[in-house]
Amino acid sequence: VVTGGGSGLGREISLEWASEGASIVVSSYVPEQNEAVVQEIRDAGGTAIAVAGDVRSEEDMARLARAAMDEFGQIDLVMAAAGIPAPMAEGTADTTTAMYELTLAQWDQVVGINLTGVFLAARACVPYMIAGGRGGSIMAITSATVREVSRPTSGVYVVSKWGVEGFVKRLARELDEFDIRVNVFQPGGMTHTPILGKLYTDGRPPDRHEAAVVRPVARYLASDESRFVTGRMLVADQFNRERGIVACECTRCNWRPNPLELEYYPIIAT
Repeated sequence: VVTGGGSGLGREISLEWASEGASIVVSSYVPEQNEAVVQEIRDAGGTAIAVAGDVRSEEDMARLARAAMDEFGQIDLVMAAAGIPAPMAEGTADTTTAMYELTLAQWDQVVGINLTGVFLAARACVPYMIAGGRGGSIMAITSATVREVSRPTSGVYVVSKWGVEGFVKRLARELDEFDIRVNVFQPGGMTHTPILGKLYTDGRPPDRHEAAVVRPVARYLASDESRFVTGRMLVADQFNRERGIVACECTRCNWRPNPLELEYYPIIAT
C-alpha cells in the first residue's frame, strides 16, 4: 500500500516494489495520477490497482486498506509517502511564511498530510497485518531539514517531519512483538518532485536528487535483508554511496571523494 503513490517519491517506490514482484495499491487524491502509475506497472508485467483517497480522511484510509484486502487478501508493506513541503495555495508552495504568522488552516494542512496522514494510513493497515500473522514492514519519509534547520524551508514542514520520526520510533516499539518493523528514511537532500519543482522554473538543478534516489533504500526496507532493522532512520544517498549504487544522476550522487580525504567524509548519524 503506497500513499502518495501517484507522483514523486511514492511513484518511484510503487514502480520499484512492483518490479520486484509486489502487488501494489497506488493511492493519492489525484485519480488520474494513480491510474497512470498503475498502467506503468501493468505495462511492465506487474500487478496493481488504484484507490483514490485523502490521507487526512479516516474513511478514505479505511477504504484503502479494505481495498487492498479485498483485492490481494493481505497487506505486507505500507509506504506512507504522501506529503507537502509547505502550505499550498493555488498550486504553489509557500516556504516563506514564519510559523508565528501561519494561519491554523495552513498549519493543519501540512501537519494533516505529513503527520496525521502517516498515522491514519498505519492505523488502517496494522490490524490486517497483525491478523495475517506474516509480519511486514511500514515506512514513512522524513527530511534532512529536521537536522539542518538553517535550510530555507517552511517551519511547519520541519515540525511535521520531526513528528513523523517520533511516531515511527514509537510504533516500531509497539509492533515489534508482531514482527512488523517500522522505519523512516530521507533522500539526503532536496529532491526533484512535482511539488518541489514549483520552487524553480528552469528544470532540475544539477545538485537536486532525482526521485529515484530512494528506490534502493525502499527496496531494502521492504525485503528480508532488513528483517532486523526497525525504529531506524536511513539516508538514501548515503545508503547508496556506501553500497556503490548510483540511483540518481545529480552531482551529489555522482561525486567521488579523494581517497586521501575519506577520513574527513561527513557521516550522518542515524
